[in-house]
Amino acid sequence: MQQDNGDEDTMHIGVGPGGDFQANNNLFDNLITGDETWVHLNTPETKRDSMTWKHPSSPVTKKFKVQRSAAKVMATVFWDAKANLIQQWLQRYGWEILPHPAHSPDLAPSYFHLFGPLKRHLGGMAFETEDDLISELRNWFDNLDVDFFRGQDDLRQDAVMQQVFSLVNHLLTTDQDARQRQLSIRTYKVIPLSRKSGLLQWCDGTIPLGYYLAGPGDAHSRYNPHDWKVIDCRNKMQGAGRLQEERLKAYQEICAHLHPVFRHFFLERFVEPDHWFERRLMYTRSVATNSIVGYILGLGDRHVNNILIDVKTAELVHIDFGIAFELIPQAVPFRLTRDIVDGMGIPGVEGVFRRCCEKMVQVMRDNSKALLTIVQVLLYDPLSDWSLTPDETLALQRKREQAAMDTVDVTLSGQVPSSGMVTQSGQTAQENKEKRNKVAERTLLRLRQKLSGEEDGVPLSESGQVNLLIQKATDPKNLCRMFHGWQAYL
Repeated sequence: MQQDNGDEDTMHIGVGPGGDFQANNNLFDNLITGDETWVHLNTPETKRDSMTWKHPSSPVTKKFKVQRSAAKVMATVFWDAKANLIQQWLQRYGWEILPHPAHSPDLAPSYFHLFGPLKRHLGGMAFETEDDLISELRNWFDNLDVDFFRGQDDLRQDAVMQQVFSLVNHLLTTDQDARQRQLSIRTYKVIPLSRKSGLLQWCDGTIPLGYYLAGPGDAHSRYNPHDWKVIDCRNKMQGAGRLQEERLKAYQEICAHLHPVFRHFFLERFVEPDHWFERRLMYTRSVATNSIVGYILGLGDRHVNNILIDVKTAELVHIDFGIAFELIPQAVPFRLTRDIVDGMGIPGVEGVFRRCCEKMVQVMRDNSKALLTIVQVLLYDPLSDWSLTPDETLALQRKREQAAMDTVDVTLSGQVPSSGMVTQSGQTAQENKEKRNKVAERTLLRLRQKLSGEEDGVPLSESGQVNLLIQKATDPKNLCRMFHGWQAYL
């Protein structure tokens, strides 16, 4: 209700029975908005979540129809223009405050990015009392990744990478052998709105590798309870110092007391033998495709929370491309750690993985002109900032990795870490342009070398280049040099 109050307009906003507050000049800073949804004590699975893989000759699985329970609880989310939760008014009128996000994730409606995943999580569950349902809601919110709530990210570079991935997928469809092997990169929609905001497509049906390997109830603790804890391994690498000998010794000691377990992911999710074999094959191909493309584009920051796995198809989905084009020289060309290899089964990097890598290198070489053309256009784009110095980029990578590790070590509270923005000052527009051009020229030179098979000044065949990259990616002397948040032992 709005009323005239002399020179100023005063707005009275009701927030509960018999309650209101006044807002004058900062009306929109105090304006509360919200969203709500009904949560039932018995929520049936959706058709999409209940789908199962089957052999073409197998009969269709019959399922009993389950109705929602009449008993239900309304879950409501409130936020204001600054994404600060207005708890004082909610508590004043007896509302029970659950640990829910303080803003609408990705600037999108809560129903699609918050309530949707919540309903899918509750699908197939039944609760006897409202208290049991509220307890499960608390657990779900507590276990959400910090990235679910995080903002202040520049998504323009992520959008650029998705464009390049789309081009690579098109090139793979034009190659008959690659098409038969079903080689492709999983992409998602990215729409930058400004330097600090944008829209990201939610990757349904995926979990971070770090959640399975090092999250609550991680696989290492379940299958190897006598091994070292993942957090203890991280602390040991963090305290190993900077000397190569000390870090290598610490890394080897960790590997002796922490054994890979990722093969169990496929045994848990895919019970039928033919289904298990198909999903493991899909996973191996996905690792090969992402590894070679990531190497060519110089993608960094590939820690276990920046790699998702689809729980239905076992494909990998890489996210967060703030470090690219080798602005920071990486000790390893791509992530091929022990758990990654363990998921490939007994053959490991031999067989399917190696052949798919060689095919990817061949396709990238055959289409090097197209790749160089689009990357050159993107690198010289004046709206994109590729001119961070190595020190600035390194600081950004460390901050991102530390923020990702916080998702494993802490539960959600009122404030969560941000991946951060690195800004530059004291430079003229001309200096920035010259700096950007130098970085672009250096990046294009290195990209041409990779696409021609030149490694350390020596031209290599496709199989020779793949063999060298696998050796570098699995060499303990290289892995021990990685930042402790990268968790090279997983």
